[in-house]
Order: sequence, then C-alpha cells, then structure tokens
Amino acid sequence: MVGRIRDWLLYVYDVHYRKLLLFPLAIIIASIAVISYNYAVTGELFEKDVSLKGGITVTVFSGKDIDADKLQSDLASDLQRDVSVRILSQAGSSVGFIVEAEGSEKDASGVLEALQSRIGQLDKKDYNVQVIGSSLSESFLREALFSLIFAFVLMGIAVIVYFRALIPSLFVISAAFSDILSTFAVIVLLNERLSTAGLAAFLMLIGYSVDTDILLTTRVLKGKEGTVFQRTVGAMKTGLFMTLTALAATTIGLVFSQSETIRQIMLVLSVGLVFDMIHTWFTNAGVLRWYLERKKVSA
Repeated sequence: MVGRIRDWLLYVYDVHYRKLLLFPLAIIIASIAVISYNYAVTGELFEKDVSLKGGITVTVFSGKDIDADKLQSDLASDLQRDVSVRILSQAGSSVGFIVEAEGSEKDASGVLEALQSRIGQLDKKDYNVQVIGSSLSESFLREALFSLIFAFVLMGIAVIVYFRALIPSLFVISAAFSDILSTFAVIVLLNERLSTAGLAAFLMLIGYSVDTDILLTTRVLKGKEGTVFQRTVGAMKTGLFMTLTALAATTIGLVFSQSETIRQIMLVLSVGLVFDMIHTWFTNAGVLRWYLERKKVSA
C-alpha cells in the first residue's frame, strides 16, 4: 500500500510538475497580499517589539492563569498608552507572561505599579524589567535590516560564482527569497512582534533555504547519471532528510523553550523550513527541469 502511494506521488511529480508550480505560486501571491494589506492598514510591514521600537518590557515568571486580552485592555486604560501582553508557555502550560508598553525609563515604575494593581503584588525574583530607548532600538532595526539585505546579496553573488550559470543561479536565489517572503507573511498573520532575535533568525533562514537549493542544482546540473527527474528525486531524498532533521530540532525548541527570544527564533526557522520544502522541491525543481528540457529541445 505504501509503495503504491509512493509510486503514484512520484508519477504525479514527474508528469505534472508544471501544474504543481501553481501551488507555490499561489503561496507567493498570498504572501504578497498579506504583507501589502498589513502595510496598508497599519503603515508598517510588521509588528515590532520594544527591542526594535523602544519601550518597557516586564517579564513575569508566574504559573498563575491570566486573561491576556483583558489584562492588556486594563493596562492600556490605566496607562493611556499602547500595551501588549503575551503568554509564555512551555509544553502547552503557562509559565508566565510578558507586558510591553511604550515609554522611557522614568515610566517603568508606573507600568510596574499598574501591573501589580491588576494581578497583585509581585516578588522581585518573579519579574524582570527592561527599558530600551527609541534611538537605540531604531539603530538596532537599521543594522538588522542592512545585515539581512547584505547577507542575501552576498549569498546571491556566491551562488552565481559557484554555478557560473546565471539562470539556474537565479532559480536558487528566487527560491530562497520566496521562502523568506512566505515565512514573513506567516509571522505577520500570527501578529508576532518581531525582535532583533527574530530578524536574526531570518539571517539563519537564508542559510537553511539556500542549502537544499544548492544541493538540488548541483545534483541536476553537474550529475551525469540518470535523467533530470531521477537526479532530482535523488537530491530530494537527501534534502528532505536534512530539512526534516532540522525541523524536528526547531520544533522541540519552539515547544519546550521558556525563553521568548529562543521561541521566536525557533518559530521563524520552523515556518521557514516548511516553506523551504515547498519552494525547493516544487518551485526550484520544477523551473530548473523546465529550463533544462527547453534548452535541450532548442539545442
């Protein structure tokens, strides 16, 4: 039974590979629509946490159950400023929460007092207060975005130099870009407030994304045994094993980590690795095979 299903999937992947390109294309269009809509409504490409826009963060380590939406509404009413409340969870259980609010260092005590008036007195060992200035956070954002763009450009140059073939190299670069774009759209849909750690995770995602694309392109272009399809399937077996192994590790980190920083990094990587399988083995594999077959016919 399993063998028949595998043979049928390989048949569909072989015969209908051009039709399968519609699936990742729909994802890319939907991703652009989500990001564009969010920008039109909010005026920003994504939600930023205090590390990227400045403000006060109070992290409370407590197992007590709270209504995050109600607490957020109450604190916003008390403080008369934008407030965000997020639950910290580990293996499905609440281990605390994070309160983020606009303001400077002189406002930190007021935020803490308003919080304690709503949930009760807190022991000093049960919470942590962090304040980041707006100018410093803007500097973090500029540097993080510059690093992301610079890393992507260098990756593109390295790919072109390695393959010495412009069009297949552009397929690799476009697949990696599609992976990042799709992941970014999911982060926007989840209303995730990106931090500097989250942007750093996108840097890591560039490496993860391009690895499987280079594996595929190297096997197909430089391999000599079998047909293009057979070389693609051979590369897929190795590439999927690599990606699923990494996905297992990031998923465990996402589920069990108590650190909000690690959780966000693992979230970005987990979502990105799922899209990497789609954009590598549908998008890149499909257009690369189409290109090589047309090139062979024209020759």
